[in-house]
Amino acid sequence: MATAPDLTDDGTAADSEPEKLTALEVDVLTTSAIGLSQDQAALHLGVSPRTFRRVLTSAADKLNATGPVHAVVLAALGGHLDADRVRTQTAPPRSAPTPTQVRAWAAAAGVLCPPRGKIPACVYAEYEAAALGAHRKGLRL
Repeated sequence: MATAPDLTDDGTAADSEPEKLTALEVDVLTTSAIGLSQDQAALHLGVSPRTFRRVLTSAADKLNATGPVHAVVLAALGGHLDADRVRTQTAPPRSAPTPTQVRAWAAAAGVLCPPRGKIPACVYAEYEAAALGAHRKGLRL
């Protein structure tokens, strides 16, 4: 007679292997760990914000996490995130860009930016994501 498998508190079999995280799921969790917003991280990874959120949810489900922050913590504790990799992807502290620098970058990158007055937050976010990407490639904006 077959016996029922032991179950954990969440109802899963105690001896079942946890699902492996994909490379994209690890990248999504890593960009979340370094503190990028979901939109900035999606831009950095070259995926849409909707795809980023879907992959983050998938990773959280695989880790049995209650949310994105919990997923990052569980991934770090489970050895899925490499601390050295997270450190290398984190931009060094630097001063905030001047409006002139942001406007010059926007003009060169083809991003709409008003010539005078307040620069929209979305333009600053794109500038920061581009600066982080350039930093990782060893370039300078």
